[in-house]
Amino acid sequence: MQDIQFSKALYQVSEILNYYKNDLKERIPKQLINYIESNKAKDYNWKIDITLPIEKQDLYQKTKEILTVLYRNYICNDDERKILNDILIENEFKYQNELKEKYNPDSIFKKKRL
Repeated sequence: MQDIQFSKALYQVSEILNYYKNDLKERIPKQLINYIESNKAKDYNWKIDITLPIEKQDLYQKTKEILTVLYRNYICNDDERKILNDILIENEFKYQNELKEKYNPDSIFKKKRL
């Protein structure tokens, strides 16, 4: 069974894609669009607030991830793709360092001793 939050994220993606210009939306493979439409939540009602920029919308994290992948793989140009990939690599590096710091056995035991 499909994850409920994932199907709601697909619903949000579908709603956002409705606001894409046709030439941008046509860059996304039809098979992928069909997957989104077939697997989005049927009992979820979310509408984009067109008065707010996308980063201010109430979006699931998974929605942001899907939109990022769609943008990187199908919409942006090569220069934008390079910049986006660099940002994603940097963010992953920061995230991994945070995990190392948070779950470092030496740090955990030092905190318990104090």
